[in-house]
Amino acid sequence: MEQGEKNRRKLVVEGSEVLENFEKQVLEIWAKGLRLDPTHTKLRENYALLSMRLGVEYSIKSSRFRKNANALQKLDKKEAASVQFAKAKAMEKKAQKLLRQALNHFLKLKQMGISPGKINTYLGQTYFFLRNYSLAIYHLRSAIDSGELSPTRKRKLEKSILQIKQLQGK
Repeated sequence: MEQGEKNRRKLVVEGSEVLENFEKQVLEIWAKGLRLDPTHTKLRENYALLSMRLGVEYSIKSSRFRKNANALQKLDKKEAASVQFAKAKAMEKKAQKLLRQALNHFLKLKQMGISPGKINTYLGQTYFFLRNYSLAIYHLRSAIDSGELSPTRKRKLEKSILQIKQLQGK
């Protein structure tokens, strides 16, 4: 029982770190693109394309996060109300808002007939980051549902978090 509680607390901390770093990582990737393309046009096109590809996927992740939040509230109301949890929830909401804005931007570009530019490296990097972010959240949620981390799931979670940290240059 005590081990399960300890695992849940660890998952909240690690999960909130992943969420907190989401926006920072995406902004860093696109800042590099801005330096390479001073006209910014191609960057804006690719940013919009990125958002179109990830907008739906991110909505799914958002519902996963809500389920995660509900599970935590049932398990431990005090933990769910913690500063880290609130911070993670706020960051997730902000990131989702940014993706919604970019999706609208993409639709406008599409109406204007503008094709994607050449900064696909950044599109790929961001997609890879979000894929690992999604996997980490999935494993966190499953572990919280069961109250413990199986050795296999723990390995997968650590791998996802490690890859995210590598992308952040940590």
